[in-house]
Amino acid sequence: MKATNGAIPMSRLLAICLLLWGTVAAQATDTSTFASRDDLNAFKELQQSKLESQKELQVKDMEAVRQQITAVDKRVDDQLAQIGQSIDRFGIVATLLSIGITILLVLGGFLGYRNARSEAKDAASDAAGASAKEWFDKQANQLRETIEAMEQKAARLHAEMDEHAQGVQAHAADVAKALNTAQESIGKTGTQIPSALDESTKVLAQRDRELKASNEDSYSFDDWNTRAHAAYASGALEDAAYFWLKASRVANVGAASVAKVLVNRGITQGQLSQNEAAMATYDEVLRRFGEAAEPALRESVARALINKGISQGRLNQDEAAMDTYEEVLRRFGDSVEPVLRESVARALINKANTQCRLNQNEAALATYDEVQRLFGDSAEPALQKQVAIALVNKGNTQGQLN
Repeated sequence: MKATNGAIPMSRLLAICLLLWGTVAAQATDTSTFASRDDLNAFKELQQSKLESQKELQVKDMEAVRQQITAVDKRVDDQLAQIGQSIDRFGIVATLLSIGITILLVLGGFLGYRNARSEAKDAASDAAGASAKEWFDKQANQLRETIEAMEQKAARLHAEMDEHAQGVQAHAADVAKALNTAQESIGKTGTQIPSALDESTKVLAQRDRELKASNEDSYSFDDWNTRAHAAYASGALEDAAYFWLKASRVANVGAASVAKVLVNRGITQGQLSQNEAAMATYDEVLRRFGEAAEPALRESVARALINKGISQGRLNQDEAAMDTYEEVLRRFGDSVEPVLRESVARALINKANTQCRLNQNEAALATYDEVQRLFGDSAEPALQKQVAIALVNKGNTQGQLN
């Protein structure tokens, strides 16, 4: 079909060429034949019309050839499209096939890796188990030996600690006993300074030397109180007053302990002839603890009032001193505690002594009689002592009146 379609235009082209060649030859002949210009023009027009007719035929033939070529191109494009579609389908199938093969390879590799890993894990577990058992057995033996050695050492240390603790407890008990003795000495003697170093003062002196080797920033209340009593026993009153002040400023200390060391400080200041400072210290006790109901605090308040009256007497403030002693009677006159009853007896005796200094001898005798009336039948040694003092002073006063 293609050969037939291609032969038609080629024959026509040959015919056209022959026609043109014949025409040219005829023109040459005719040109030589015709002589006149008119005939020549007529011949040209004729030939021109023929040429136009031939051109039209050639154009039609060329258009037919172009249409045939277009049809062939379309058929070729259709064939190529069919081939492309076939190729696309084949590519999809090939891609799917390659994906399936890849998946199979991955699965196969994963299964192989899993099996190899399991085998390697089992082998490593067996080897590690054996090695770990050997290591643990060795470490267990070493640990048992170390524990036994530590137990023996701990037993020795425990024994040493028990011995040391017993020594510390015994030393602490000695110090506590010495502190109580020293405190009782201050309470009984009032304004007198202990002159001899007895066993308690030796213990306090030893503890004071130990504390001097420590940093004062780490001192507790007991440390300051111990140093104060040691200084007081040795006659270092300035140091004693300072140490009791430091003790009163230690945080988280019971009110009874604070009140007691403040009274001690006031007594020491009085012995240093610092009577104004002493009265200020006693006033601090009254301000902070004057309304307390605790027996230990009431005892300190009573001591503060009595010693404040003594300081006022030293400053020739006798009227004020008698008012202070009256305050003791007002606060504690009805108390049943032996310590407070003793304070009342002392306040009455000090009041009578002050009245004697003011030449109020009749009033002084009445005050001494009050002591005898209130406490004359008491069996308590401390009160019997106060009654005896009242009787002696009463006799002296009567002697002055005679």
